[in-house]
Amino acid sequence: MSDRLSKKHVLVVAGPSASGKTTLIEKLLNNSDVAIQVFEKIGLDYHSSMRKMNTQRLVNKRKLSKNKSKNKSQIAIVHIDTLSSRREDRKRDLAHIAKSSKSFNVVTLCTPHELWFRRISERGEVNQVSLLTPGVCFSRCSTNLKPRWTPSSFAWCIMTASTFSKSIGRIMYKLEYKSWEKFWTTRCGVCQYYYDSERKIFFPECPF
Repeated sequence: MSDRLSKKHVLVVAGPSASGKTTLIEKLLNNSDVAIQVFEKIGLDYHSSMRKMNTQRLVNKRKLSKNKSKNKSQIAIVHIDTLSSRREDRKRDLAHIAKSSKSFNVVTLCTPHELWFRRISERGEVNQVSLLTPGVCFSRCSTNLKPRWTPSSFAWCIMTASTFSKSIGRIMYKLEYKSWEKFWTTRCGVCQYYYDSERKIFFPECPF
């Protein structure tokens, strides 16, 4: 059984809920101008075969060894929500993947707090009544869209704080970025990039 992970380039696209991860990944998979910009920045060939994959597949040799086109891709793009309720599990997976893959890069989306709060409010149709009931299912933008979206407890806390105090919400939001950054500073050799997908620019360091 060949170890496919050791031959695979892994690109993690990370950020809080509603920061634009899914949109960026779609652009990366479709050879857009943004894809060229990002892949050239991290030193990968954007002509390479690539697929979106989750960490559970990448750490599972049995799943990864199956004869599927997804498993044979040269680049694996991983979507990570830094406010997910399963983020500690994902971090453990990522630590293993970082050590075992051919190359490993992290692109963290740096979305300003004000823009993030507007997006997540629109996604959840947030109001003060619903905020008082964590775990309530919200639709992304319309009640006709499926599946319905439920904010994690981490996202819900920042949403609630931001509703009543923008300054407190902003502090909580920035602390999440600091926690994510601190996790990777202990992993030598991991290349981190900070990206504003709205303005399409890279930052030399985390702007928060």
